[in-house]
Amino acid sequence: MPVYLESKIPDSLLAKKKAVIADLDGTIAESKLPIDSEMAEILLRLISHVPLAVIGGGSYEKFSEQLISKLPSNSDLSNLYMFPTNATVFFSFSHGTWNKVYELALSAEEKDRIITALRKVIDMFDFARPPKLFGPQIEDRQTQITFSALGQNAPIEEKRLFDPDFEKRKLMKRALEKLIPEFEIRLGGMTSIDVTRKGIDKSYGIRKIAE
Repeated sequence: MPVYLESKIPDSLLAKKKAVIADLDGTIAESKLPIDSEMAEILLRLISHVPLAVIGGGSYEKFSEQLISKLPSNSDLSNLYMFPTNATVFFSFSHGTWNKVYELALSAEEKDRIITALRKVIDMFDFARPPKLFGPQIEDRQTQITFSALGQNAPIEEKRLFDPDFEKRKLMKRALEKLIPEFEIRLGGMTSIDVTRKGIDKSYGIRKIAE
């Protein structure tokens, strides 16, 4: 469930913070769903006092759909920073538009190695081949390859039931680490595994916003 800021927090306290960093799915929005109007108001109040960096596993398009499109078009978003695909891309807002600060794109060879390893691991575990898929299981997000056990568009109710204790994906993660140890492999959301270049993760994004 999204985590709402206490509405009684005084503005003076917010102003003392140097920055706030938040995940997207499961923190300020439900998994792959847009923020609601209350959260939009809270975020606008927050960025009027302090920089906010949102870091998540989703693509830039998902960030735009879930977050940006739900904020008023005339909002001052200069204090909002976006780090899609686990900080492999960084966007900042200035002069009325979003600008790409950096993008750590995977090469064609890197993508092929990751996708080949994912397919091998899917074949290793029966639970990774569910009877019904809601969209593709493997998605090329340019800077990240994402495996979604039930498909990219699975209903949130189905996602909650798949791997509530993370044990299924932990098995897959360990198998992937043996096949492609040169990449960063992490569990994402409720059904996903994200693969990026080594050393690129949410903590990398936090270091960048600190800089």
